[in-house]
Amino acid sequence: MSEREEILLAKNRKLEEENARLEKENAVLREEKKALILGAYGRKSEKADSDHNQLVLEGYAQDEEVVAQSDQEAKAREESIKKSQPRKKVRSTPQVKQGVLVKEQRIRLEPGQMACPECGCKKTVIRVEETEEIDFVPAHLLRTVYERPICACPKCQEHVSQASLPPRPIDKSVAGAGLLSHIIVSKYQDHMPLYRQEQIFARHGLELSRETMNNWLGHCAEWGKPVCEAQLKEILASGYIQVDETPVMLIDPERPGKARKAWLWVILNPGIGAYFHFSKGRG
Repeated sequence: MSEREEILLAKNRKLEEENARLEKENAVLREEKKALILGAYGRKSEKADSDHNQLVLEGYAQDEEVVAQSDQEAKAREESIKKSQPRKKVRSTPQVKQGVLVKEQRIRLEPGQMACPECGCKKTVIRVEETEEIDFVPAHLLRTVYERPICACPKCQEHVSQASLPPRPIDKSVAGAGLLSHIIVSKYQDHMPLYRQEQIFARHGLELSRETMNNWLGHCAEWGKPVCEAQLKEILASGYIQVDETPVMLIDPERPGKARKAWLWVILNPGIGAYFHFSKGRG
């Protein structure tokens, strides 16, 4: 019999003993309840005497002692089985996943160390020993400047032309795709609020307000709107949905310094996904 089977059998025996104890306890409690009801409301001939109640309680105490002893024996058997199992070794060395950039640095001997001290012959490599070191390169900002010469005919002094800018995530904005992706992941995946990101960017030399980042997030949300609408359509067509509302406080731009109540609705199908809908009213 394997160790796993022994553990399962020990747990099964423990559950059977617990079930037997509970059945005896229920029987004692039913008898005790019956005796109390007869003593309070029954006729004198039906009233249970104190000796009967005492016998019931004594039997219950004896059952408790037997069950407690069996529980201790079951726990002792389980502990002995656990101690006999080999403990899994916990890795103390960090494991780097595949795809991480590897930098190889070869450390060579000094020219004077390459000569044999006895015969002076030049040493040859017999093996290479590798020692790993894990480092972290902090994120850094990249400022891209697009230079677009404006050309015109020197003779006619007209026909001015200029190369077009490459596609940009947000029109007339300095935000690049990498910066927007970092802000989105930091806020919604790493739970980093915008005011903390504002402080982090300031340490990197970029003055970026949380209001600007919030405006950028609004533009980014529009990109994902078709995906959200398709998911909502799939949830509603499933035939089974769960809906819940959560009241939230909304800062009202029309009333500076004041807030109003709004609602966040979640529409869920456990097998498909969830859709979140924000509304200023319950209608």
